[in-house]
Amino acid sequence: MSFILTEEWLWKYYGSTKKGQEEDTLAWLEKWRPDSTREQREKWKKWKHLTEYCNNTLDIVERCLSMVGKEFRSELEAHKEINCLRVPVNSSAYLEALDVVQPKTILELGVGGDSAISTAIFLNYINDNGGWLISVDKNPLGMTWERYKNYVFWNFYRRDSVDFLNEMVKKERRFDLVFIDTIHSYSHTLKELERASIISNSILLDDANFEGNNFDDVPGGVKKAIEKYLEVHKKIRISYQGGCVDLLLTNI
Repeated sequence: MSFILTEEWLWKYYGSTKKGQEEDTLAWLEKWRPDSTREQREKWKKWKHLTEYCNNTLDIVERCLSMVGKEFRSELEAHKEINCLRVPVNSSAYLEALDVVQPKTILELGVGGDSAISTAIFLNYINDNGGWLISVDKNPLGMTWERYKNYVFWNFYRRDSVDFLNEMVKKERRFDLVFIDTIHSYSHTLKELERASIISNSILLDDANFEGNNFDDVPGGVKKAIEKYLEVHKKIRISYQGGCVDLLLTNI
């Protein structure tokens, strides 16, 4: 069933709909886009969940508004197109990874609150090709929950990613693809990799070149965790590497 994008729909899911969000968006613009004009700020402040990505796509508000009246194959395709504008580099890597693996079951570790770029892309893929998406995050989802809560092929669990992986290992669950985008610390990421490789042949990591947070107990971040993991697991190869995203495949 096709979907016609309306400005009301765009506002509902990507606008500054809550009290104080216009002020928050203006403050964001003052900090991150001091070069924006007064006219731009007045327009952009109304679109919090688009404007905060204008460093990735400068004219994101205008481009999304230009979609009003456009017909999509589904509502999820509209979400996917908008999220590809929000974070283009990562989105293209996710799409390439999906093309390589062609999964029917996806486990997403880390959603990103109101962001959920990967969630939008995975759900659209599942909607088009069949399958199931399970998403796990310790934090509440905010607007993401409102966008996708009614889709029967999506389940969300507010859990620690390693604890959830341990449960999946114990239950001998299998997934075609495990996506990792959580706290990005060395220790936590290495635990995720070790457990994810038990339940899946394909692991997609976001921010694969990230070298750690200032609060980590062990330095090195995701990058060091991948290096250590590959050092121990000789049979695993990097089958796709794009931007800041790596796809690790084993036994394929």
